[in-house]
Amino acid sequence: MDKLTKTRGFHPAGGMFRNAILFCLLSTGLFGLSEKSVLADERYAFDKGHSSILFSVSRFGFFQEKGEFSDYDGDFVFCTQHPDKDAISITFYSAGIRTSDEETDEDLRGPDFFNAAQFPQMRFVSTAVKLVDKDNAKITGNLTLLGVTKPVAFDAHFAERDDDTDNDDYVASFSASGVIKRSDFGMNHLIPIIGDEVHLRIQVKGIKKNAD
Repeated sequence: MDKLTKTRGFHPAGGMFRNAILFCLLSTGLFGLSEKSVLADERYAFDKGHSSILFSVSRFGFFQEKGEFSDYDGDFVFCTQHPDKDAISITFYSAGIRTSDEETDEDLRGPDFFNAAQFPQMRFVSTAVKLVDKDNAKITGNLTLLGVTKPVAFDAHFAERDDDTDNDDYVASFSASGVIKRSDFGMNHLIPIIGDEVHLRIQVKGIKKNAD
């Protein structure tokens, strides 16, 4: 189970994001991604080798079951000079949910929980951001799970934006954490034996996409 808490190579930088980046995030807000409104060279794709989406939920009121979404896609936009929009969009594939126990994995993918056969995807799309300080922000957006869409919020920390000297890529990194209630989405099975609150921890390194 310890391996599920690792971030698989994510190393936040000690330096700060440029003030201009955060000013743009605050002033423009985060909106859904649009091919027409977002320039290709402003978008970063998730580097899955250096990113992770982890979760934990209580069992019997004291034990924390930990796991990860091992299959997902995502991209995000950071303001550089005069962007149209800043955004983050993540698609989680329910069949890729993993814990330390295969039987638990099958239960979570089954009809009582994520129902991966009927609802193979869950999706988060940002709608707004509020700057807390020069390195941290509150990101809000809509999460769709089991066909139900509800607003959720994440506390975000902007960790890195620089050239990747190893690969000659331009990279940006951030982490975000939040709590959702699964009952809000109709996932009520075994509450309170298995907790209603699910803690999410997202750590992302993105590689800037080249302009078309």
